[in-house]
Amino acid sequence: MTAKSQLGRGDALLLVDVQNDFCTGGALAVPDGDGVVPILNRWIAAARRVGAPIFASRCWHPRAHVSFRERGGPWPPHCIQGTLGAEYHPALELPSDVGTVNKGSDPDRDDYSAFQGTDLAARLRCQGVRRLWVGGLALEYCVRATILDAVREGFETHLISGATRSLKPDGARRALAEIVAAGARIEGDEPASSSAAWGPEQRVKRWEHFPHGADVGVRGLGRSAEEAFEAAGEALTAIVADPQSVDPQSRLEVRCNAPDTELLFVDWLNALLYEMVTRKMLFSRFEVCIRGGNRLEAAVWGESLDSGRHSGGVEPKGATYTSLRVGCEPDGTWLAQCVVDV
Repeated sequence: MTAKSQLGRGDALLLVDVQNDFCTGGALAVPDGDGVVPILNRWIAAARRVGAPIFASRCWHPRAHVSFRERGGPWPPHCIQGTLGAEYHPALELPSDVGTVNKGSDPDRDDYSAFQGTDLAARLRCQGVRRLWVGGLALEYCVRATILDAVREGFETHLISGATRSLKPDGARRALAEIVAAGARIEGDEPASSSAAWGPEQRVKRWEHFPHGADVGVRGLGRSAEEAFEAAGEALTAIVADPQSVDPQSRLEVRCNAPDTELLFVDWLNALLYEMVTRKMLFSRFEVCIRGGNRLEAAVWGESLDSGRHSGGVEPKGATYTSLRVGCEPDGTWLAQCVVDV
């Protein structure tokens, strides 16, 4: 992913455990752990340019920590307080005012998340932070746990895809699926310092229809569940008319809740259909935010149906549970699909 991601007001950068023991030659080295450093340095520079606060967590273990093998834990001794292994990677360009977050310092408790047993949430709120950009080590352990807790704390949370590494590929796939299902987003590697919102023209998303008897399957693809939902919204419009013919001149808000992400997808499409029918409108621009995996807030833009310009399609009646699927593909692409009754 190479699309540039925006840093602006209300944002903070959170670096998770970029310490010597997790990098090459360390006691618990993550494969290519050093590879996150140059990417994170660019994010640090971008955050400093826009005045976004920077936080860096670190494992800060006592010598007889419960996670160590000598006490029956899964790991070799690592990141012991006051040792070289516990220091941040020497090439990481942390500013002098970085917000350090020590975790795992209780000898009898193993804390993976930067929020667990710390005051990080309070510090973020004190600085007016609403959105977090997260990178670090290792993806399926401390990064995953930190992102899940950030979402639970109510922060809009984004994982910087190139700025993390995993101990094992299978662990990475499971972690990414869980992260997005929780409501976080997976973003590109490169920051773009701007206070503007991330415009739809910068998003990598696409849609398609697939056959299903007399009905139509709609499929949205994107780098996150949100982008897949947005693309599927465009696919829904395309059942009626070419989305390119729809002028996004009027804005509406759409909200819905469901027990899980798949049911939320069906509710999302049916909410759009309700607005299309009751307002006699079509939509061509969509911005979706999914919180906690089961709550959707969206803004949609469109115009009144014009039978002269908006023609050639059929009338959709309702999204169904047939061929319903929302999930992350092996290549990291998110898919959201179901069959629409026409």
